[in-house]
Amino acid sequence: LQLLFRPNTKVLFMESPSSLTFELHDFAALASEAHKKGAAVIADNTYGPLRFRPLQHGANVSINAGTKYISGHSDAMIGLIACDRGSYRRIKRQVAALGCPAS
Repeated sequence: LQLLFRPNTKVLFMESPSSLTFELHDFAALASEAHKKGAAVIADNTYGPLRFRPLQHGANVSINAGTKYISGHSDAMIGLIACDRGSYRRIKRQVAALGCPAS
């Protein structure tokens, strides 16, 4: 991972378990390395919401495609965001600016 980070790297985006293959990686170790480099960590937790809590393993933001796993693929269009305190205001502003809160 150290070799892949560049001076302009701002975010490490991870998915655990990974889509289709359900591969697992050492999330906490990768998140720790990203934070040492000054990068935020975003986790796609679509397939793990009942089993994995990315914020407890170093993620700053966790996203979930509620359409896929939670609602069963077709009867709702929704995404979920969970974040740490340091990311909250920035995400809240973006959600308000995009006009995309669930109703």
